[in-house]
Amino acid sequence: MACDDQFAGQFFADPTVNEQGAQQVGEGFTMALASDFATPVVLSEEDMEENTLFQAIRMSQTPTLLGEDVEFRFRLEASDTEDFENVLELPSINENSIALVSAEDLAEAVVELFGPAPNARTMYVRVSAVLIDGSVTVRIPGQAIFPVIVTPLAPIIEEAYFLIGDFNGWNPDTAVRFEHSGRDVYEDPIFTILVENMVGFFRIIPLSGQQAGSDWWRSEMGNPIRSGNTDLTGTIVDGGYAMRIETASRVRITLNMLERTYTIELDAAPLIPETMFMIGQDFGNWNWASDGIVALTPVHSRPGEFWTIRYIQADVPFKFAPTRAWAGDFYGLGENLGLGTYFNVSDGNCLVITSGIYMIHIDYVNDRMTIEPARVYLIGMTAADEWSAGAAASRFTAVGNTLVSPAFVNDAQLRMFAASSIQTSDWWTREFMVFDGQIVYRGTGGDQARISVNAGQQITLDFNAGTGVIQ
Repeated sequence: MACDDQFAGQFFADPTVNEQGAQQVGEGFTMALASDFATPVVLSEEDMEENTLFQAIRMSQTPTLLGEDVEFRFRLEASDTEDFENVLELPSINENSIALVSAEDLAEAVVELFGPAPNARTMYVRVSAVLIDGSVTVRIPGQAIFPVIVTPLAPIIEEAYFLIGDFNGWNPDTAVRFEHSGRDVYEDPIFTILVENMVGFFRIIPLSGQQAGSDWWRSEMGNPIRSGNTDLTGTIVDGGYAMRIETASRVRITLNMLERTYTIELDAAPLIPETMFMIGQDFGNWNWASDGIVALTPVHSRPGEFWTIRYIQADVPFKFAPTRAWAGDFYGLGENLGLGTYFNVSDGNCLVITSGIYMIHIDYVNDRMTIEPARVYLIGMTAADEWSAGAAASRFTAVGNTLVSPAFVNDAQLRMFAASSIQTSDWWTREFMVFDGQIVYRGTGGDQARISVNAGQQITLDFNAGTGVIQ
């Protein structure tokens, strides 16, 4: 039908709002929320399964100015703000001057605007309408905007989940926490865990269950099929049966807590983290949002390896994590070089035995790390032994909380690197420079720019402050 506005001036005036919140969009025409949208909408499993039709908008005439065959057709738009900066179309069905919205379309709109978290959301619905009388279609001028409170259907996702089973004697105190990115759990509902030499029955418990102590079993989660199910994929249900690993293996379990599914990978390769962080009493005061958290530097050409140098006070605790969150945090790996000599472990944290400047090198792929006194060297034409990496005459000396280089032997370009007991070759993979007084690490980047220094000068490095001074 063609749109014909020739009657608009006869019937319609500027929109107004009456006391009940219904909006008059033309003289004698009132638009309002219909019964289902007039109260908060809480989507249920039944709504989604049956794709319930909700009455959304109705149009009424007072008095009836037109014939009984007149129809109204609506166009609905949704937004997360009243100014409709973000807008999307909300599909509707028209019936007896009422706009009907399906549960599926409503849920899709809410999730797109706000995300899937099952929280009550105020969504704004903007409505325009046309009047159809036989072969004539007339646009009703103006639009009405209504706030609608909708709660989408989604499972409750807790901030952490734990693995419990035969491998740890079903003890909630030693249940192993799944790793997570630290983002909002509804934006990233994926939790993963890697367990060495795992075999036997296991279940999953949420953080609330792990904290419940002996009552952990009240919140246990498993599969719906049978106890001892060995399937490598399946559905997670509250109070479900235990799953089982038949033969001892390095096992990776991945949970999608939004879809409530799990996958199991046997003989899994270790995950290779892209980042590594150090947190502690003196490094962020155990607050992941702090600027004092140390981001370790990646070792060039060796994915999963990271290093840092820091002055560390004796008996002050610290530990590590591959994400900036309490997920996958650790205080040691399979092999811990320097343990008992340079550092100890207590209450799940590392503590150096003597205050000093330490090199920390984490090799996550090969399950080893070192905490040892830092060794930094000059190399190249400024060094007494030139390109002999690790020569004693080229080593920096610790002075308080700084490292001071030997005097440069030539007017030349400066080059430096940090040594590690984990990696004794390829010195350039742990190289760094100083530009404008700031330490800049090579990391995974290309060859760094150079600065020229003079014979007889020295450089003093403060790794905690991230500074270098040449004089």
